[in-house]
Amino acid sequence: MTDQETPAYPMERAMKCPFDPPPQLKTLQEEGPITKVRLEDGQTPWLVTGYDDQRAVLSDPRVSSDTASPG
Repeated sequence: MTDQETPAYPMERAMKCPFDPPPQLKTLQEEGPITKVRLEDGQTPWLVTGYDDQRAVLSDPRVSSDTASPG
């Protein structure tokens, strides 16, 4: 996947309802529960959109937001 194919995050919202996810996020969810996104500073973290996948990631001790941790 190249940077041009990596979707930008956060995504622009449709202004119909503030609780509706962005249309592009719905498309990504349909394509698969995990995808890379590009932040404004150029970083490319993983975005996990599937509920069961989110629970698995958040309960895994190997996953951390600590940039000093390996992985």
